[in-house]
Amino acid sequence: MTSETVVETGNEAINSIMANISHVDGLAKATSAMAGGLPKEDGLYRETFGNLMQQTDQRIMGGGVWFDPNMYAQNRERQSFVWARDDAGNMQPLEQYNQVRQTPSPYYREWWYIPAMYARHDHCVWSRAYVDPQSNQPMMTCAKALYDSRNQAFDGVVSFNLLLDNLDEAMKKWQDKLGGYVFLVDLDNRFLTFPDQSMVTQATEDNPQGEMVTAHQLAEKHSSFAPIADSLDSINQTLIDEAVAKDESRYTLAHVVF
Repeated sequence: MTSETVVETGNEAINSIMANISHVDGLAKATSAMAGGLPKEDGLYRETFGNLMQQTDQRIMGGGVWFDPNMYAQNRERQSFVWARDDAGNMQPLEQYNQVRQTPSPYYREWWYIPAMYARHDHCVWSRAYVDPQSNQPMMTCAKALYDSRNQAFDGVVSFNLLLDNLDEAMKKWQDKLGGYVFLVDLDNRFLTFPDQSMVTQATEDNPQGEMVTAHQLAEKHSSFAPIADSLDSINQTLIDEAVAKDESRYTLAHVVF
């Protein structure tokens, strides 16, 4: 009976997480199709996607359409239409990514852009979890390739940032149900939640606002956690191998450990 309760609670946890991920995946797919069919006019993109971003769920912290060099207009290296929530939670347009003096490194060389360009499936490429500097909550970014509807040429990428704001609360509920402690990791074994988040959050040069550590990084500081980290490696590698063998477009994005 205890085993059945653990399995049932684990399925409940995964289903609640995947519901949000599936929603954003569908949103990105629809946005990509819409962007690929629009005439390349600044005013039209700002109005169309501005209205779309204003209507998104509060868990969507930002996103936009990012064109590859010269694919929006000849001799225009950068052209993006981007929005992000301000401190009051209102979605606001951002122009900084089109200006070299504000963002010297172009967006089309970023870690989230390149995988979406080469993905061979019709779904989001999801980032690892990172800590949002505004909310101090874990977040994930979805990136989806954009193709011109006329000739199917690669035009750029659409992206959405999903705030994982309900994970800690949900984990506490499942922890109370089962006893012991519960935490959540992604397929890099990087923590999404932990009973004491300060133990699994670190500041780095690239992410001064903080980022989640991996299970093995925690084990380096607390040797008693090493067997769990090794077990997670084995579980995740099995999941990855099975997913790749079955269908590269159907990855399991996370699992819960009790």
